[in-house]
Amino acid sequence: MTVRPLSLLAVLALSLAAACGGNSTSTSSTGPAVPAACTGTNCTCTAAGACNLSGTGACTAQTSGCKFTCESGSSCSGACGASCDTQCSSQSSCVIAAADSANLQCGGQATCTLTAGASASVSCESGSHCTVTAGQGTSVTCQSGATCTVTCTGTCTASNQGGTLSLQCNGDPSPKPVSGEQASCQ
Repeated sequence: MTVRPLSLLAVLALSLAAACGGNSTSTSSTGPAVPAACTGTNCTCTAAGACNLSGTGACTAQTSGCKFTCESGSSCSGACGASCDTQCSSQSSCVIAAADSANLQCGGQATCTLTAGASASVSCESGSHCTVTAGQGTSVTCQSGATCTVTCTGTCTASNQGGTLSLQCNGDPSPKPVSGEQASCQ
């Protein structure tokens, strides 16, 4: 089967258009979008389906201080504003773009693609697979049993606490394995 770029783009656009907490009827390739349960600035996706974290109730990509939780095998995507707190766990899959000063956690055998703005804190916990693009001043921790690939767009630090960590600094042609406990891009 051949997937045409426009078909893939249409599926992604429909997935991203479905706001958690809304009355969406759009579908993705895995079935109907599952809305998050949102209370104020706390939103959770737990129904093992597709969920978009952008534009959820009181939280949008421009709102500061929102909390997003994706668990129970859910597939979450979206963007969150400054100082957001995002956790992806319990065998979920997350594609998250976060603004400055965000706190992003990936654990519980989750697979995460995280893009973090400046001064963010990213933690990839045991059993998880993380691909991180880190902004200026971001710190990334790769814990025991985790697999982490980090690309820094400016200065950043990566701490290896027993995981498998590779780091690519701005200008490097590809990620390099980190054998020590700490690595940084200047």
